[in-house]
Amino acid sequence: MTEEEQTKFNQLVQRAHEAFENDEISKTLDALEAAYDMDQTAELNQFVTKVLLSDGQNQLAHTIADEFVDSYTQTRDLAEQYQEIALRNKHYLIAREFALATKWNTDLEPKIIKQEELDRQEFTQTIQTTARHFYHLSEGDLGQQQERLTAAEHLPLREYLVGAKFTLVDPFLLPITRATVLDRLRRLNIDEQLKMLWFDGSEIKVNPSKLIALDETPIFKQMMSILEENEMKIDSTTIQALEAGLRLHLLIAYPKLEDVVKDPQTWVLGMLAETKAEDFKAEPEAQKKIRQQLQAIILTLMQ
Repeated sequence: MTEEEQTKFNQLVQRAHEAFENDEISKTLDALEAAYDMDQTAELNQFVTKVLLSDGQNQLAHTIADEFVDSYTQTRDLAEQYQEIALRNKHYLIAREFALATKWNTDLEPKIIKQEELDRQEFTQTIQTTARHFYHLSEGDLGQQQERLTAAEHLPLREYLVGAKFTLVDPFLLPITRATVLDRLRRLNIDEQLKMLWFDGSEIKVNPSKLIALDETPIFKQMMSILEENEMKIDSTTIQALEAGLRLHLLIAYPKLEDVVKDPQTWVLGMLAETKAEDFKAEPEAQKKIRQQLQAIILTLMQ
């Protein structure tokens, strides 16, 4: 910003603070909107969400807070502010995941547990209906399944975990759905040995808390690096499509990536060859069959 713009920005922020102290919420939000249009900073974001919370605009507060979510882990007061935003929106799981990312998890968790219990009493029917739909996720079509998964994000942890256990072993769900739920449990640091149907129909045992994010796995990083090395050989649109496809391949095969990808180099080169309708003979036949099996699952998802 120019010096003149910076001066105007500072004046708007000052005006907002003065209006907020005088309980003039409308004037506060007007000044903050103008300031936020000029410059989005973490500090201003935190003030905006504080004002929105006081005005009962909880959903908007959550949307804006997520623009600088990491900044809310810097102090306990800010962590409690973000937690309040999540809980006001009945996002108990998000509140828990956020708390785990802070230094104050043991202090923040009791409030989440208390709010879950209060809401179980106040919103009994809503929670029971959402939980029942989640427990019977596969009974809906793909569109309904996505809606039910989204709604399940508003379940307290206990109800979500019960439904997740059903989901992980439901043979009528797409493997990518089971893998997505498993990753949700990983982010919630669920330290429990669970049964899961893998994409090939076999039953495996997993402890979500022991897993690492797909993007952080050595195989994923290696394969993305190989793909990047070949960027000059193919157009950017195709590269982006291959990156998305590779991510889906590995998500479906998660968490046992090493049992699927025996040779990362030939896996990626095999995908590249197929985009050119070429036959790539260097890829191990067993691996190629698995890759094509994963691709068939993706095509089913897109239908």
